[in-house]
Amino acid sequence: MKPQSLLFFVVLLITFSPLHAAENIISNPSFEDLEEVGTDVNPTDWIRKGWKWEPTVTLWGVDRTVSHTGNTSIFVDNILENHAYFVQSIKVKENTRYCISGWVRTEKVGTDAEGAGISIINKFELAGDFRGDNPNWQKADLYVVTGKGTKTIEIMLGIGNYGSENTGKAWFDDISMTEVEEIPPDATVTVMDTVPESPPVEAEKKEPKLEKKDEGAIFLYIIIIVVVVIAGFIYFVVARRLEKQARYKDPDEGIKEKDESGRDTPGSGRDTPGSGRDTPGSGRDTPGDIPDRE
Repeated sequence: MKPQSLLFFVVLLITFSPLHAAENIISNPSFEDLEEVGTDVNPTDWIRKGWKWEPTVTLWGVDRTVSHTGNTSIFVDNILENHAYFVQSIKVKENTRYCISGWVRTEKVGTDAEGAGISIINKFELAGDFRGDNPNWQKADLYVVTGKGTKTIEIMLGIGNYGSENTGKAWFDDISMTEVEEIPPDATVTVMDTVPESPPVEAEKKEPKLEKKDEGAIFLYIIIIVVVVIAGFIYFVVARRLEKQARYKDPDEGIKEKDESGRDTPGSGRDTPGSGRDTPGSGRDTPGDIPDRE
């Protein structure tokens, strides 16, 4: 075979091989990369979370004695009832199908609540739901359908679910997330809600513009109010003026009103000629009445 033909065959093989088509987008899928967190060790790119955080309720950790492949696995141990898990945020494409797979072991997981498995933050679908004792590794598959505007999703590996707390211990290993073309009929599927690319919050806050007919009606109401106010003012001024004119219309009537109030008027008791004053011939000495001298 010629070298050119061989090279072409290799390129075709790589391009259309299942390994090329199924790229795992999970970071640190087998938990081999570890980092120290205080006095503890945590798998890189994975975060511990839970409804209750007390160490007497749940323990999160890395197990170097149990693994599906490699040297390590992670575990969640709910001593008391709890919804506890490891979580990782993954960037995804819009309008795309994915399959999230992982291997799970359980020990004494309660049977009256949802068990160990794989799920998505803020979603209720739980792939696996392994309860009781499962010493052999069990495979869980969760299919996810993203919508328009879906940029990231958060994968949970844990025990329990929203509104369903449970006890027991579970191990997780070899987690993968790949794009798929089809979803099996009986698969566990989570559909991500459509998220608008740009939230229209600011646009919705803007007040709508008034139509021309609304503007005309408002203008008419303003004119009516102004006219009513002006008419009321004019009425008040005119009424006050007419009242004053009516009060001082008859001057004599005003005098009479003053007389009735008690003021003296001519002939009301003043001394007049003949009203008691001495007059000529009223007893007073007059010229010619000279007294005799002694």
